[in-house]
Parts: sequence; C-alpha cells; structure tokens
Amino acid sequence: AGMGGAGGAGGGSACTGTEATIYQVNNDPAAAGGPIGNKVAVHLKGVVAMSQKFLVTKSNAGRCLWGVFVSAPDVVGATTKEYSGVMVVSRGTDAVADPDGTTYCPKLGVVGETPGDAIPDDVKRGDVLNVIGMTDYFLLNNCAGEVNGSKVPQRQVSNSCLVEKTGDTVKPPDPHVFTDAADILELTSPTNKDFHDKWGNVKVRVEGQFAAVPQMVNNKPSVITQFGEVVLEGSNLAIGDKIYYRGYLKATNACHDGPKFTVPMNGPYMFDAFEGFGYLNYCTWGLQANNKCLDYSPASEDCAAGGPGGTPLMCP
Repeated sequence: AGMGGAGGAGGGSACTGTEATIYQVNNDPAAAGGPIGNKVAVHLKGVVAMSQKFLVTKSNAGRCLWGVFVSAPDVVGATTKEYSGVMVVSRGTDAVADPDGTTYCPKLGVVGETPGDAIPDDVKRGDVLNVIGMTDYFLLNNCAGEVNGSKVPQRQVSNSCLVEKTGDTVKPPDPHVFTDAADILELTSPTNKDFHDKWGNVKVRVEGQFAAVPQMVNNKPSVITQFGEVVLEGSNLAIGDKIYYRGYLKATNACHDGPKFTVPMNGPYMFDAFEGFGYLNYCTWGLQANNKCLDYSPASEDCAAGGPGGTPLMCP
C-alpha cells in the first residue's frame, strides 16, 4: 500500500521512507543527523510500542484513523525524555452507515471486523516495531476559533503504510516524572510550543496531591466527566480514556470501560499520580491514559475484582 490519503495508507506510491529517528521526526535540535522537517516519508526502525492501538478519529467524511504511541529505543531500560515519543497514525477502512444513518468505524477486537489499517490490532506495550509513514505536524483549523484552543500542533507520523512487529519485545521505558505544579500546568498550555514539541506524545507521570473537579453527569454527582475524563483542580489538566475505552466491548471486558471512582461523602476525590501521553484532544492538550488499572493512583475501583469470577483485571 502507498501513502495517499490524509492520515492513512492508500494507493499510489510505494511504501518507502528515509531511515530516521524519532528525535529527527520531532525536530529535536540536538538530533543526530538533524531535524528532518515536515511531510517527509520516513522509516523508523526498532521503535517501541508504548500503548495499545486505538481509534484516533473518525472524520466527518468517514475516514477512520488508527494510532499507537511509540518510543525511541535508546530510552529502553531508562526513562522517557524530551522528544522521545511520537504517535503513529494509519488510515483504515472508511466508516459505514447503519440503517439510521449513523456511521461507524470497524470495531477493534471484535471477531469479523477488520480496521484495515497498517497497525497490528494486537500491538501491545513493549512490542518492537518498524514504521514507514509521513512526518506531520497536525492542528485542526477549528482550533483557531475555540476558546483556549491550542495554537500548537501535535507531531505525528501519519499516512503510515507499514507498522510491523520485528518479533522482539522489551520492557517499555519508565515515564518521566513531573512533580512541579508549573510543569503540570504546561501539559495543558494552548500556546507553549517548546513544551509540547518536547513532551507531546511522550509517556509521562505526574505526582502530587490532586483534587478532581466535581462533575455532574445525567444530573448526578460524578468524579469523571461524561467523556470519561478526570479533570484536576488548579491546572484543569484532563486525563482521558480515549486509548482504552471501547463502548462496544465494555459490557464483556471491563478493561475497555471508563474508569470507576465513587463520589466521596466530603470534599473532592483525591489522586496522587497519573500516567499518560501528552495528547491534543480536539483542540485541548492533556494526558491520555493507556490502562485504568496502572495509570491512575488510586486505580479505577473495578480493577481489584472486575475480571472473570471476581479476579483482578489484567488490562493491556
């Protein structure tokens, strides 16, 4: 498959790219070989999957774009660092309409449904991958008109026509830890290009004493928003469930349901840590968790006994 079509594999040119590193793709000024620029076909060798596969977006035109976060291999055995992560995006089969006119992308992890993109459906944290795609720096035009809409695009490798497992697996690098309130605030900044260029798409951990902004969902108090996000007081940093939430699987596999937290009798729900990827969700920068049992502290309340027969959840 070639690299035609915004965000995914299409017909046309052969699937080839110039060998490059994630640091070059992210325009790290210190990258060996120098920054590579935008809209360049690149071949990333031996990068490490940091997340499961997920649906990035279904466009108004019905294009289904799938993604996975990857890390530079040099941080394996250590911690993530500036410019060390990127999101790989590949276009799959277009959405189809059901009888009422609603369009749906293929369901990931459902027998008989095939997303049709280049990313293996069963990719998991630690898989070593080779990737061919196009360097991209993406921001929706709509963001200019949104209140506090981001002015900073997100780096990605889009139009990916090859995402292949090498057969090797490694322990993924530990996340870089932010404890400074000023840094945590920058994770949501709509204007700090330098910060997001460095830390966007990188798995990071925030530690501290965090109060969740109380929410109302269906006229009932809730710890999370109607979209499954925990929003932190002070920074307004949102931690989302976009990567792991699949509404069509949640009834049979709680790993793909939203996080569960009971509203406290007094005061806000308190957290002491989160892990996630710096991600531009529509027009707002925040974090996206990969696993509701490992990336929230405290963990989602169904993790202890939400598995088969009341066993602990073992989520990807």
